[in-house]
Order: sequence, then structure tokens, then C-alpha cells
Amino acid sequence: MNVERLLEESKTIAVVLPLGAPANDTQEALLLACGLKKLGKQVSIEHSQAPLEAPSPNERTFVVSLKGLAPRVARLRYEKDAKDLKLYFTLSRGELFPEALSLQLQNQADLTIIVGDQPLERNNGQLPSVNVLSAGEAKQSLLNLLRSQENAQARLLGMALSQLEYISRLDLYLIALHEEHLQSMNLEYKNLPLLIPDLRGSFGDQSSYLFLFDSPFGAQGMLWSSSPNLRTKLRDMSGGQQKGFWVLLRPTPLSSEQLKHAFLS
Repeated sequence: MNVERLLEESKTIAVVLPLGAPANDTQEALLLACGLKKLGKQVSIEHSQAPLEAPSPNERTFVVSLKGLAPRVARLRYEKDAKDLKLYFTLSRGELFPEALSLQLQNQADLTIIVGDQPLERNNGQLPSVNVLSAGEAKQSLLNLLRSQENAQARLLGMALSQLEYISRLDLYLIALHEEHLQSMNLEYKNLPLLIPDLRGSFGDQSSYLFLFDSPFGAQGMLWSSSPNLRTKLRDMSGGQQKGFWVLLRPTPLSSEQLKHAFLS
């Protein structure tokens, strides 16, 4: 199975987590979704009971919608027998009119990526579909695909995601790069701020994003953060310049690893 080809050819991709997944699995799912969206994929992150089941090619998911009635639904229950299924909606007030009720066929994913260490069960004794990947199988191929794109911003995102580290106590995403990382991809450090819309769209507006970069002039860095405390801390460390949510660091005699340690301590 060529994983890169499978990722390229799939248009709709479901990233599936077990219920109660640990934080590192959640971060893995967000990373996969971020990269896949950059490749133009329609991505959903879903939660499933463990053990996870490989989707059957014969399965179809239908959605019953009550448009505009969610605030008035007081109770919901169903009855199921050998042949029939009945759904009961109790409204706190008002009536249910036929035009508010709809039945839709949900788009089926071309590819399912399973995140976490949960075992993948077979459906009716059959082997899992070839259109099911583990996160480990998908991640490296996804990063390779991003870094091979003609679009410079996609290549830069692939490079950044490969170096991404999450600091949970600060809700901070840290990306440390070396000059050879960028030179090998024909990229420039000054373009790193272009990644913020993609990162915020996948990992959240309230998180902070710190880029560190080793250059011949010393470690440099830039921080995007809605936290005044984090902006002040980084600015005071090196006499950096603040502009809005951004803090730009002047080159320091420290390495990026030393600068990272000082900032996180």
C-alpha cells in the first residue's frame, strides 16, 4: 500500500480518536487535520468507543435533523425492534412541522486515520479496509507530501509541523528550526508568520505560537500570543519588539535550545 498515494487520492478523511483520548493523542489528531486541510482535504475529527472498528464498505450514515428546534428539545429517546426504529423528540414548547424535519446521507470518508493505541477490530471477521491507516502510518507520509508541494507555504507548514512541540502548561506550540531546515526547502525565516492562520485554525485562537530559529547571528525568534504575560516575558528576555500580538526577538548569543529553556523556566 502506497500511503502517500492514498493520502493524495482521498478527498474526505476522518481522523478518529477513542473517547477520553489522552492529550498527546488529541494533539496528534489536530496536527494531522492541520496538514490534511492544507492539502485541500475535507477533514473531520471524530470520537469513537474503544476498541475502534474498521468501517465496513457497506455502512452508510444517515442524519435526522430538526432545523431550528435544538433550544426547544427537552428529551430525546428511541425504540428499536427487529424491523423498525422510532425516534421520540419532546419539545418544551411549540409544534414540530414537517418542513423542519430532514433526513440526509452523511458523506462517507474516503480514508479513516486511527489515532492512539486502541486495537482495531475486524468487521464480521473481515480484515480492515485498505482505506484505514494508523496515525503513525499517516503522519510521516503527510509531512513528506507537504514538503514536496510547489506551494512554498505548504512546504513551510510541513517543515513546521515536523518540529512542533506542545507545552500544555502554557498552551504554547513551539517550533524550533535551524537554518539548514529552511535552506534545504528553499524557504525563508521571514515567511514563518504566514503560518499563523493555518495554526490558529487547527490548534486554536487562544493558544500561543513561538518560532525559534538558529542563524549565524545567534538565536532569533518570534511569538504570536493573546497572553500579555507571555509577550512580556519574551520581550524582556532579549529586548524584543512588540507589535500587536507579535513579539520579535533580536538575535541573541544563545542557541535556540538555550533560549527555549530560558523562556520555559
